Amino acid sequence: MVIIGEGPLKSTLARLAKRLGVAERVQLKGFMPRDQLKIHLRAARLFAFPSVTSAETFGIAQIEAMAAGVPIVNTALDTGVPKVARHGVEAITVPVGDAPALAAAIRRLLDDAALANRLGLAGSVRAQAEYGQERFVASVRRVYLDAYERRVQGALG
Repeated sequence: MVIIGEGPLKSTLARLAKRLGVAERVQLKGFMPRDQLKIHLRAARLFAFPSVTSAETFGIAQIEAMAAGVPIVNTALDTGVPKVARHGVEAITVPVGDAPALAAAIRRLLDDAALANRLGLAGSVRAQAEYGQERFVASVRRVYLDAYERRVQGALG
């Protein structure tokens, strides 16, 4: 397992992996430049996003994994996370804090190549269609034009 990113739990995870006897099978990579991150995502068999806090409002990391065609395992937060990668479409979504369900979802994707491929392909299509650069630029442009029009109308009225 490869864990990418910095956070306050990094040393706790390292100690836990050592205590469980799996430290040689867990890599805590820390911060990773975008070009290296892309390489890791393209090599991944799945992307686990087991967020437990509502501070995780959207899940940009999921979009990056989806763009690489990687199937997602995420949690049913009451945020945008399960809406970015939807259960049964681009992801398997499990209850928040349910470690056995998380493990079962990961195992399912590792064991069922057809399911993993279907979710990964759907994620790639959704990432491009919904979150691609062209759509993003068009959406930002629309927001600015709407704001400009409201300001002009307010000045005239």
